[in-house]
Amino acid sequence: MKKHALFLSLVIFGSILLFSCTDDIKPDVTATGGTTGGTTGGTTASASISGKWNMTGMSTITDKKTYTSTTSEIIAGIKQDSIDLAKSGGALVFSPSNVNLLLKSAYNFEFKSDSTYVTTLDKGKWSLSADKKTIKITSSTGKSSTFEVISNTSTSLQLGMKKFTRATTADKYSPSDFTYFLDAIFGVYGIYGPKPSEAEIDAFLSYQGTFNYTK
Repeated sequence: MKKHALFLSLVIFGSILLFSCTDDIKPDVTATGGTTGGTTGGTTASASISGKWNMTGMSTITDKKTYTSTTSEIIAGIKQDSIDLAKSGGALVFSPSNVNLLLKSAYNFEFKSDSTYVTTLDKGKWSLSADKKTIKITSSTGKSSTFEVISNTSTSLQLGMKKFTRATTADKYSPSDFTYFLDAIFGVYGIYGPKPSEAEIDAFLSYQGTFNYTK
């Protein structure tokens, strides 16, 4: 599938960063108050976050609809992008197995009741905001990130990254500064499975990436 230039470039640069910044790939967000599918009134923390959560995939929530990809679809999409890039003369070299490690291990969390967490590659502390709409994760390295709790039930958890918006399709997405570069990259991984058309992607006025988990 031919991708919109913005999204393709984000995926390419994001995949470079996956291997150069593996200790700092948890993006910061500004909570939107619990939004799902581009509309207000999404479900927020209604169940205990404590427990073991396994990542099943990622979603891209747009103002038009929500796209969801499994981890396998994301890895396959990244692999295909690397093949396409190589054919066009690019020099980017991917290791889908490393991407799989990051997606399935770095983002498989066990949130313990003592406010600590562990993953295959990391450990640290976690805390919910008073309104339970955001969760702050502080790594043992001292780096902290905040995610929006978009949905939380006894068996599923969806954590959101930064939301990007633009007034018209001719505008650039905001914010556009490097601070939220990783949010912008991971935010589009949800389209790999559904494969929206270039016209559909062009029509987005907002998008927000999520990490999807199940117990």
